[in-house]
Amino acid sequence: MRQDQRAVLAHPVTHNVRHPPATHLDMVLEDIALPAVSIDREREFDEPFVILDVERARDLLAAITREGKRWTRGGRFHHITGASDKATAFSRLVALYRRDLGPTRTIGLGDAPNDAGLLRVVDVPIAVASSRLAQLHALVPSAQVTKLPGPAGWNEAVLSLLDAHHPRSGR
Repeated sequence: MRQDQRAVLAHPVTHNVRHPPATHLDMVLEDIALPAVSIDREREFDEPFVILDVERARDLLAAITREGKRWTRGGRFHHITGASDKATAFSRLVALYRRDLGPTRTIGLGDAPNDAGLLRVVDVPIAVASSRLAQLHALVPSAQVTKLPGPAGWNEAVLSLLDAHHPRSGR
């Protein structure tokens, strides 16, 4: 393997205690296809990671795709996933609620392009202000947009929804 084909991957978080990855892994592209992706095959959710060498990001992401996995970029981390995603999981959950409870109104909040799939399947999509708001809003133009970013934006959205249905006195 040539030096220019090396990719750097860091696991800032792990949820898999059976196979905890190192804090920082310097992996060649073939390595990502075997140990890290095989770990992902045992996982039910995702493997968050940070690309430390931006110049080689395209090669790393292509290797993940070649292995039959998906990747997405969230607010701070990239994620390797299998066949599941937020929209699929949410749709399955809502189907259960609707089956048992009848009509159900759904609300989704997101702040990055990896939230677009989820926001497309909810009744009320809300894009929380962030550095990637323009990208997210382009993917989900019907989304309401908060004025504030981060937790304050989530709070703004939830309070606005609650006020719309149950106005508080004194406001």
